Amino acid sequence: MLIGLQNVTFEFGARAIVSEATWHIQPGERIGLIGYNGTGKSTILKLLMRQIDPDNGEILIDGVNIKDINMEAYRDQTG
Repeated sequence: MLIGLQNVTFEFGARAIVSEATWHIQPGERIGLIGYNGTGKSTILKLLMRQIDPDNGEILIDGVNIKDINMEAYRDQTG
């Protein structure tokens, strides 16, 4: 499953927590999110699990916008 963020922005109030993030995770690839408190690590995970939606940009799973995917089936495939 290819996961991609295309110019994703998420703001909390007037503060941009994630700003124009663009990256891809290849099938089988492992990544780590590191950073100081408040830098958006948990927010990125919430965006990927669609607990929250981005203010701008798209999150793509195998080229399909996450908003068009059955969330129950998607969440069953992620860990």
